[in-house]
Amino acid sequence: MKPIFLLTSLLLVVAPRSSVARAPSKEDRFTKAIAKRARHIKNTKARKAYARRYAKRILLESKRRNLDPVAMTAVAWIESDFKESAKRTEGNGVASYGVWQIIPSGFSYSLIRKTLGGCKPPPKLKQWRVYWWKRRMRAKGAKCESQAVANRRIKSGKLSPKELRDHILATYIAHYEMSIHIKMSYKLRDRPRRIRGCKLPRKIQYVLYRMARFNSGMQKPRRYYLWRLCKRYGILNKEINPQKAQG
Repeated sequence: MKPIFLLTSLLLVVAPRSSVARAPSKEDRFTKAIAKRARHIKNTKARKAYARRYAKRILLESKRRNLDPVAMTAVAWIESDFKESAKRTEGNGVASYGVWQIIPSGFSYSLIRKTLGGCKPPPKLKQWRVYWWKRRMRAKGAKCESQAVANRRIKSGKLSPKELRDHILATYIAHYEMSIHIKMSYKLRDRPRRIRGCKLPRKIQYVLYRMARFNSGMQKPRRYYLWRLCKRYGILNKEINPQKAQG
């Protein structure tokens, strides 16, 4: 009778614990929300893995730059529907690439030179490019904010379309760009306005108004882009933070 008693006791202890489902983590909730938008990936397992890669990077980079990860997820949704293959060409012939629709040269490149130029040469860098990378390392004020991000580079100069489709490097650049655009908004003395047709709290609307400069640059945010940003932020927030959204 002793073995039966021990088995019964064990079942009583284990059963209540196993019956309680683990609550989804923040990363899980972001993964699910992104996977819902990445319908271009037909295989369910591959789509989930793809979504998790972006969920991890958005959470990490948003924390680094003190940005709202839900808002950044909404930006990616608007810019590309989370398609790494996305490419958009403007009227002047300049193209933007990837999930975040980043332009290869100019602003983006000058930014990462400040924060990644002091890192060690990436392992995939061709030998003749290492010389130019090391020259920047000796530059005054060169920093290495993240060697892991720097390791994703395959060139030492202008960013390539392939690099802008890399989930680690491109997400890093997008968040860095966003932080600069927000600072620029303050510098230009923007007066954030409520977004027409937006039912989000005023404080959130003002944040989104500044973040919309990621798309408009030096110009004032476009009304249609603001409306889409508000709408998609609201949808994502209900999915990712259901308790806060209800409150």
